[in-house]
Amino acid sequence: MDSLRIPPSLSVLAPAKLNLFLHINGRREDGYHELQSLFQPVDLFDTLRFEHEACSTRQPDDVAIHLRLDPSSPVSLPAEASEHDKRSNLAFRAAELLRQHQIRMKGEDPLANAELHITLTKVIPVGAGLGGGSSDAASTLLTLNRLWNLKLPLKNLCSLGLQLGADVPFFLYQSACLAEGIGEVLTPLKLAQEHFLLIHPGCHISTPAIFGHQALTRDTPKRKIAPALRDELTASLSPLWSSKMFGNDCETVVRFQHPEVNDIFDWASAEGQTCRLTGTGSTVFIPCGPVANPESASLANRLAQKLPSAYNSRLVSGLTSGSHKL
Repeated sequence: MDSLRIPPSLSVLAPAKLNLFLHINGRREDGYHELQSLFQPVDLFDTLRFEHEACSTRQPDDVAIHLRLDPSSPVSLPAEASEHDKRSNLAFRAAELLRQHQIRMKGEDPLANAELHITLTKVIPVGAGLGGGSSDAASTLLTLNRLWNLKLPLKNLCSLGLQLGADVPFFLYQSACLAEGIGEVLTPLKLAQEHFLLIHPGCHISTPAIFGHQALTRDTPKRKIAPALRDELTASLSPLWSSKMFGNDCETVVRFQHPEVNDIFDWASAEGQTCRLTGTGSTVFIPCGPVANPESASLANRLAQKLPSAYNSRLVSGLTSGSHKL
């Protein structure tokens, strides 16, 4: 970053995601899981605001990056009690990782004469399988790469993002993607834009606890998303819901450990609706049909009105490539 130029303030959106299916194919020696998943970004967003402030007197050991949670955020963060805890936030870690990468590779500190202030407005529930923290990290990498004029290519950002979490590279693509490996082998796909009713029981589920559970299925055969199926999915996602080949391998463990999640599945079944768990939970989603069909939103609204009051619901739609801006 040019030391004489302070970048303008900028606010960006960080979308949530759904796993339209999630298959665990095996466990590696390093503890990571081989998986296949179809990631779909949706129009539920956190917002991050980036502001730079000139600072010519900061000492080398002084903090250059500051993160605060917007007090108006509808969602709180469990780890916001102290400045030390804020540094564990993925947006903070992404900014510092990118800064240190530039120092190491170019010998230049993007914040040599400035401080960065990040304000996070948290809307995506935490521990809900919606990828909010990973999305915040990806949005931070993309935005600072631009504001600091680093011009790092996507593959470099993905390599950095993977150090922060297996889902971060997906959010850097800003598109629906088929994910393989540990989540870092990504194939962008064009999917039909459909409505989903998200149902959240208000509980936080630990991803490591689910992936570490002895009862988790870890031997689902790898599925090939054939060209014919890819073509079908550009018109309708219904093949994913009608076929028994696609599901979420975490569902059985999550439903057993969290009765409130199991209750949502039972309620949806009683209503005659297909539903899926996203990620390791706790959010359950009901596919409601194409965005272009007014009946899909009407169905979601009718279901939301019948939903027991203990649960929170939200109508969202899938984002297509380029339909949101970071």
